[in-house]
Amino acid sequence: MVDLERGGQVFIAYKGTEFKQSEIENALLEICPEDYSIKCISDDNVVFAKIVFYKFKSERDPFWNRKEGIITVNGYNQDELERANKVFAFYNIEDIDRYHMLTNYMYRDYRNNLFKALSSHMHFCSAIYDKNADSIIAGVTKPNSKYTHLYYGYTKQNKEFMFSNDENVLESFCGEINEIPDNTFMKNGELYTLDDEKVNKDRF
Repeated sequence: MVDLERGGQVFIAYKGTEFKQSEIENALLEICPEDYSIKCISDDNVVFAKIVFYKFKSERDPFWNRKEGIITVNGYNQDELERANKVFAFYNIEDIDRYHMLTNYMYRDYRNNLFKALSSHMHFCSAIYDKNADSIIAGVTKPNSKYTHLYYGYTKQNKEFMFSNDENVLESFCGEINEIPDNTFMKNGELYTLDDEKVNKDRF
């Protein structure tokens, strides 16, 4: 029996050439609950994929803001996300099934500071691909559920970054797997606090 809390929001964010989109989708399909499916967005060597409720597949994240060149995928609590959208109501995201777009729009405006801006309103993790910078930024506030933790690993052959909110799903692709500490984000392989200060890895 699949754990719906685990399977219902698990995502993978990856930039590299070692694994194909189909391999990433298949890894998620193995833990995909009944009535759920995989939504995947890919661009060049970037793959963002997530288990979503199939009836709302087209409306769930990952979300690709093509105009700005930003892809986002998140793990969150729906009620908290709804409250955060009310706080940042000027983004005019009125459809509950599109509330996840908030992180995408806030990254456009706040960049790395989006994690700090949202941290007092919701517990979440997020991976963001910035096409203009050709890099993935991934961060987490303070987890309060299985799907708001964030993990990363290096692929076994090419040593490419891969992120997920489920450490077990990374085992097929990566060697050593690490959890990103609370209230921290990773950019270009370096950890930063929510105040955008580089973290001394010896702390962890």
